[in-house]
Amino acid sequence: MRRLRSSWAIGLFGPLAMLLAAQIRNSRGSRITPPTSGALRIASHNVHCILLDKAEGRWSVGNWMKRRHALDAAFKALDMAASQLKSLG
Repeated sequence: MRRLRSSWAIGLFGPLAMLLAAQIRNSRGSRITPPTSGALRIASHNVHCILLDKAEGRWSVGNWMKRRHALDAAFKALDMAASQLKSLG
């Protein structure tokens, strides 16, 4: 029984720990490197919606004001880019 509980805990918390580690690793700030000669660089930046009637919090105008610089820097580093941005409110 003890072994079953241990296996269950590893099966549950192991993937959660891996997801948390991946989130932390991918959330680090990093600089956009210059392209190598002849390279075609393609990027996707998921902006989500901006809720115009919400001043703070997730998907709010205030949150967008913090996130917009990363989007701007990513697209300026590319030769060609397209984005869809949707505002609600």
